Amino acid sequence: MAVAPSKPAGATVICLCFYLRRCRTGVDQRMWARLKQSYRELKDDEPGHRFVNAHMRWKERTRNWLATVAIIAVGLLLIVAGGFLGLVPGAPGIVLGVLGVALIGTRFKRVAIWLDWLEVRLRQLWHRCRQAFAR
Repeated sequence: MAVAPSKPAGATVICLCFYLRRCRTGVDQRMWARLKQSYRELKDDEPGHRFVNAHMRWKERTRNWLATVAIIAVGLLLIVAGGFLGLVPGAPGIVLGVLGVALIGTRFKRVAIWLDWLEVRLRQLWHRCRQAFAR
């Protein structure tokens, strides 16, 4: 009885690697495209409404509770990392904390409302400071 020739094991692994790379690249491209689109939408919204609008868009687009849990976990991780890095001079701890709060704001309407209120107040303060130092 003759045995049919088969591919060497190495060829199968190489084919599998190319297949996974092609699939992963497609997923990465779609993920980056969605991330860029979400950023553009957030940037284009007017101050005082952008976080509530982002919350509404996220609520319309996703119904997956696992995504909500993942976003909240990443947001909390960024806040904790920001707290630790805030103790180190020159480290961007505040930036990480703000990003964490913004991520959580996309899932909770109250946090989104607070972020919109805070953004308007910080913009007013920034404008006053620039005027005071320009004189």
